[in-house]
Amino acid sequence: MEMKIKKLEDSLISKIAAGEVIERPASIVKELVENSIDSGATQVTVNVVRAGKKLISVADNGCGMTYDDAIISFERHTTSKICDVDDLFSIHTLGFRGEALASIASVSKIEMVTNTGNSSATKIEVFGGVISDVGSAGAPRGTEIKVSDIFFNTPARKKYMKSDAVELEHIVDIVTRYALANPKVHFKLLSDTREIISTPGSDDLLSNIRNIYGRETEKNVVALDSSVKGIVVSGYVSKPALTRGSKDHQSVFVNGRYIKNKIVSDSVYNAYKTLLPKHRHPFFVLFITIDSAAIDVNIHPSKKEIKVRNDIESDLSDAVFSAVDKTLKENVLIPDAVISARDRVRDSGVAPKAKNLYKVSAGTQVTLRPSQSIVSEKASSYVGSEEVHTVDDKEVSVSSSAVSEESPVVSRLPAMKIIGQVNKTYIIAETADGMFIIDQHAAHERVVYEKFMGMYGSSDIKTQNLINVQIIELPAKESLILSSNIFEFKRYGFDIETFGKDTFIVRTVPVILGKVKSKDMIKDIIEDFINLSKSDKISEISERIIITMSCRAAIKGGEELTAHSIKTLIDELAKTENPFTCPHGRPTIINMSVSELEKKFKRVV
Repeated sequence: MEMKIKKLEDSLISKIAAGEVIERPASIVKELVENSIDSGATQVTVNVVRAGKKLISVADNGCGMTYDDAIISFERHTTSKICDVDDLFSIHTLGFRGEALASIASVSKIEMVTNTGNSSATKIEVFGGVISDVGSAGAPRGTEIKVSDIFFNTPARKKYMKSDAVELEHIVDIVTRYALANPKVHFKLLSDTREIISTPGSDDLLSNIRNIYGRETEKNVVALDSSVKGIVVSGYVSKPALTRGSKDHQSVFVNGRYIKNKIVSDSVYNAYKTLLPKHRHPFFVLFITIDSAAIDVNIHPSKKEIKVRNDIESDLSDAVFSAVDKTLKENVLIPDAVISARDRVRDSGVAPKAKNLYKVSAGTQVTLRPSQSIVSEKASSYVGSEEVHTVDDKEVSVSSSAVSEESPVVSRLPAMKIIGQVNKTYIIAETADGMFIIDQHAAHERVVYEKFMGMYGSSDIKTQNLINVQIIELPAKESLILSSNIFEFKRYGFDIETFGKDTFIVRTVPVILGKVKSKDMIKDIIEDFINLSKSDKISEISERIIITMSCRAAIKGGEELTAHSIKTLIDELAKTENPFTCPHGRPTIINMSVSELEKKFKRVV
């Protein structure tokens, strides 16, 4: 059959173009809100009926349009924001393609009323991309656009719309992003006359965060403001205590535009590194100011993606990483212990019996019966106000011979007074404002991890000879993996030799592992190595391997510690870069304030 090339009709071209720009009701909200912001509006009201399927109204108090501009605005590729090709590489507005109104109009019914404030308002009605009526109306300065019956003339597209609840979620997300990006603008979102969002328009980003995400989020974010090679990064990032199950609460704005960019995202996660639990994600609102000539926003009709100039990519990554990393290192990240009502004992109203509390004495550990007092007259003085001790108790960490001389380090933990142990797992310490509850395993794991990472980075891992060499046997598959990676294992302090078919001798292990407490411990660590290497080469997963080794080497819950061991552990934790989480992202310390205790005991209301 003979094929003939023909030119498409303008109406069909418009519908095709609309398919790229208008995916769902939220797409229309996005385009209209961007136009409102570009018009200089300080008030933007979005009103939707049936999640925008029936009606979308966006009203602003911006500059408005003249009669002639209003008429031409519905034609494709008409805009006031760029004039020539050079402008594409120096874009300072959210919109610039001149497609939004034409695309929206081609698949819906539109009524627009706009006024510059110098004369009567212009009212235009558009049906399926064709202007059906033009007149005048009384209206204040600004523009209001009502869009109804979207996709009325493309029923196939209508079928792809989701439920009202899902479509409304997308609209809320769009308005939220632009409210965050423009704190000076008073945004209001109404759904079926119900107010969903209302921001103060106060030019206070933290106030906007509280307004949108709540007080709990506001309490658990820290500000950042940094500049690297002319790239300015500011905003807020969450403390490790505040994480989410998805990336939905992450916003990045480049030159005021909401975008998604892998370079920026990866840099943020690299800064958090071992502060995040597995499968959890940080909250952040980041504003990046960069030379507009260094980025290209004209790579997708939605304008959510940007292309960064090749020679700027590493600078952008460094700027974001250093800003987040510096902020996390400069702030105290200890979470508060808040006991909610649902955590209280139900039904019987009787609290379960607590397990024995352990008082730490200056010598050996003493177990107290529940009837005995747990107050120690000779409790240690405040840690942090004294000199820093080197860990030399083998029950807690490595021997002093494994630790090189270090310059004094400023403690990142407040002063505290050690009280004792609970359940041989948690250390209780008094602070000026309440008490800390410290997970001894998580705390020691952080200490071992940072020391091991330092040794590995300087290729200076001290080893210890085993008095009794360990002989391990492995299945054929694991044996092959170990055989091909014996040199890599040596880099971590393991001297391993083959000893017949699928059998190996382990002669040395890292000193940082301390006393090898179990004959299976070495085999367990090696098996951990092998399991990690099944997905990646061992040489490429050094940090994950060291995290695994640190977990194995750290003291465990259920181990009694002497007063000296506890104090030494806290001193060493205070010297780490990130004393607030273990390498897996779990908290090492939580804070119970006096005010929280008084609330629980009903001393205050």
